Amino acid sequence: MPETLPQVLVVEKNRVSSENPWLALLEFKIGTPTLKYCNNYGDVRYNTYIYTGIDIDIDVTKELKTGEIPSLNLSIGNVSKLIGAYIDQVDGAVGYEVSLSIINVDVSTCDRVSVVIGGITRYFDCVSAHTSSTADNKPGTGTQWNKYWEERGNTSGASAWANGTDYDIGDCTLAFTKTQSITKSGFNAKYVTFTLGVTNLLKQIFPQWEYTADMCKYLFRYHECSYEDADADVVYLAGDSSDYLCYVSHTSEDVISKPGVGTKWINYWRTVSVASAWSVSSVKYDILKRVTNGGVTYICVESNTSSSLTEPGVGSQWATYWRVVKTRALWTTSTAYISGTGTCSRLKSSCESKQNLYHYGGDVGLSNIVTRVVA
Repeated sequence: MPETLPQVLVVEKNRVSSENPWLALLEFKIGTPTLKYCNNYGDVRYNTYIYTGIDIDIDVTKELKTGEIPSLNLSIGNVSKLIGAYIDQVDGAVGYEVSLSIINVDVSTCDRVSVVIGGITRYFDCVSAHTSSTADNKPGTGTQWNKYWEERGNTSGASAWANGTDYDIGDCTLAFTKTQSITKSGFNAKYVTFTLGVTNLLKQIFPQWEYTADMCKYLFRYHECSYEDADADVVYLAGDSSDYLCYVSHTSEDVISKPGVGTKWINYWRTVSVASAWSVSSVKYDILKRVTNGGVTYICVESNTSSSLTEPGVGSQWATYWRVVKTRALWTTSTAYISGTGTCSRLKSSCESKQNLYHYGGDVGLSNIVTRVVA
């Protein structure tokens, strides 16, 4: 069915030539957080969300006389291996939804700044949406400034550059949005490919959801699972009140994976409680609370009130309530961080052996031989 465009975009579409690009925004609804990408050199901010600029190729949908259901083929750059690894976690993501939005960007409204460098005022236009950082993207001096700015000499509307400010490439106007299901996927070292279309009812899993008492539905180590591997790296940043646990192994990089700051940090790290010194003074400790004792860090796996019996690493019953984890270290760039060496079969017995039943994702209301289905 043809799409009805807003009048302002009808005019824009019918121009003989225009500097304002038409961009495709893709939102993959494959868990939390959703993956957001756009076919652009730089990142785009739309509805407060950042869509990462990446190589995207979209085939034109063809109407077939034979009556076949139209489909749409996507190819997305996989150089960082992030997308491929993500869909591999969910068995190819077949059946998950993808939203495709087409927007038009008015580049004449891009953020324009002035910066004094060497006593000379220079002017820059934003070409990639971001939050400013003196070290990383300050125009003309930041380590990666030319990824976010282009020096064009335009002075109209320029304001002084400021640290910690959101800068955008221009006002975005929505043309239309479509949501379709992934019917086929694949990936190699360079590209991830998807076929989108209406779900074939003959291939649709029925019932849609299945809950089994002896099978966890959560991805191992991810946010819902919350398991902290004994070898998983835990880091902190100077001036930040949080600790971060690595749940996807990677080599650190300032712009993308820096905890709490990078554009995709949540794809690699999750926040954990900051370890405090264990106290013997009848303190109640809840599950996932982290403490230090004798220079070693422990995580609480069963709620308890501190006593000589439960003292981590010392008391006769400590192993019932505590598990040894890695001690926090200062985050540094260009460092290989690991999520741990443990594995999980996603069976209840595996979760139990890891003392992680508190976050078990099976249906505990069923017996081990029962399956509950939901249409």
